[in-house]
Amino acid sequence: MTRISKIINKYKEFYFQQWRGHEKECPVFQEKVYVTRLGWNHIVFNKRHRSKDVVMRLKALILAKELLEKATIYQDRRIKNGNYFYAFDGIIRNKKIRVIVTSKGKKGKKIFLSVIYRA
Repeated sequence: MTRISKIINKYKEFYFQQWRGHEKECPVFQEKVYVTRLGWNHIVFNKRHRSKDVVMRLKALILAKELLEKATIYQDRRIKNGNYFYAFDGIIRNKKIRVIVTSKGKKGKKIFLSVIYRA
């Protein structure tokens, strides 16, 4: 098993066993942000993400969970083809990250999409 496969398996367990199904309410939306396969596939299988980028995003998942549970405001909102994308910037454990949440329409179910480190 390769190094990257081991890292993916480790964070897959966190994502699907510890976070998914145990989501807490996000203060901004006053509702849960659901953790689904959409976010996992975006982080791990996006062809534009290099292996190094995938590993960095996986390691930031725990920070993303913390940020969504504390966020009181989002920094950006974009609308594309009726889909809403919300960006949350924050510093968690001295690391600056951006978390993206999506929904179909303004009132749609909020779904975690991605996390990235910010410089």
